[in-house]
Amino acid sequence: NMEAYGIQEAEVFAMVPPAIPGLGATGGLQLQLEDRNNLGATEMQRAVETLMENYRNYPALASVSSQYQANVPQYFLNIDRDKVQLMGIQLNSVFTTLGYYMGEAYVNDYVQFGRIYQVKLGAGDRAQRIIDDVLKLGVPNASGEMVPFSSFTQIDEQLGMDQINRYNMYSTASVTCNAAPGSSSGEAIKQAENLMNSTMNGLPLPTRKRRQEPPLP
Repeated sequence: NMEAYGIQEAEVFAMVPPAIPGLGATGGLQLQLEDRNNLGATEMQRAVETLMENYRNYPALASVSSQYQANVPQYFLNIDRDKVQLMGIQLNSVFTTLGYYMGEAYVNDYVQFGRIYQVKLGAGDRAQRIIDDVLKLGVPNASGEMVPFSSFTQIDEQLGMDQINRYNMYSTASVTCNAAPGSSSGEAIKQAENLMNSTMNGLPLPTRKRRQEPPLP
């Protein structure tokens, strides 16, 4: 993992395979940091980074990693809803047009070579390369005239999460811990609990523990 940190173009983690093939993607322990106080992604990112920095003080833990990211560059389409209504445009038409442009629209099915195929419409890759092209999209108003998105939409750059995960209905960050060679799972669990307690004491995130064990045969 230390060698992988030097790769700037990607995030690389060395994972331990699951003890039983097919049960999970990796082995080790999985922690869930829950944002129960609605502090936001920035505090969650701070907590994850602190965990990943402090685990080296616990010899039973070989590595601590997480794919949680709260500072991914994003574009936010700021749509002026009041202006949309004043222009006689259905707000639903605005979001439907965006959905077709950024995603795809189902048309129908057809049968060929004994199989059923779906027909879907969507913008090509070239049409989605430049974010400003969104402002060139048009949507009809009450008179049937096409109104460009630039009349009521502003593009803002911001940072945010690359994906939103939830656990027990709370926004969460998943953290994976791998036990060090020669350390039992019990030792790793105990030190992971100590790591969580020592780290969370300095952060405004409440903690609680829950352990799942497979039933005995």
